[in-house]
Amino acid sequence: MKRLLVVEDEKDISEMIVYHLSSAGYKVETAYDADQACAVIDEAAFDLVVLDVLLPGMTGWELCRKIRADASKASLPIIFVSALSSEADRIRGFDLGCDDYLMKPFSPREMVSRVRAILRRAENRTRERTRFGFGPVTIDFLHHRVTLHGKTVHFTQSEFQLLYILTNEANRVFSREELLTLMRENDSELELGNIDVHVHRVRQKIELDPEKPRYIQTVWGVGYRFVND
Repeated sequence: MKRLLVVEDEKDISEMIVYHLSSAGYKVETAYDADQACAVIDEAAFDLVVLDVLLPGMTGWELCRKIRADASKASLPIIFVSALSSEADRIRGFDLGCDDYLMKPFSPREMVSRVRAILRRAENRTRERTRFGFGPVTIDFLHHRVTLHGKTVHFTQSEFQLLYILTNEANRVFSREELLTLMRENDSELELGNIDVHVHRVRQKIELDPEKPRYIQTVWGVGYRFVND
């Protein structure tokens, strides 16, 4: 049974959402503000979060950003439900990394349908790629863990994301600008110069000879690519 968290401060709306999701066969828990949600998420694993934007204290925007910045929860599906209905608000939600944005008032049946679709996509992604190995390196995408010769190597969120992007499309050359755009989805403070720094750090952690990299290669004048011999 999929476990969902509903973060909504208006009790009647929260109860309505819980009722329909529970009726659809999901196990549903609730939180009425972002701080409470953070505590609940830290204590248990969820498959999806239904998140209001206008919460007391920390907003839904801020909570979404916090979840996406945590390597262990970065892939947790999030669907915003909000009375904020402008195009700018919807774009902001997707820019922060939400999987869907549902405007209030909404149809409960549509909400359940969208939740099902998001969970289905998440399951497909998990089945497609949970683990990847090359040379002495193994990447566990589900748990955001990298091992070298069987020993865990610490990666920051940005470093892990860079490794994911490059290994996901072997031999494709990514420009620094492309990498910056993709990585900024989880770290809005990244600058173009940080890309070279992150590449250097990743090489230090996985390459036998970081000065003559075998896996993450520089394409001069363009960017970087991952090569798996």
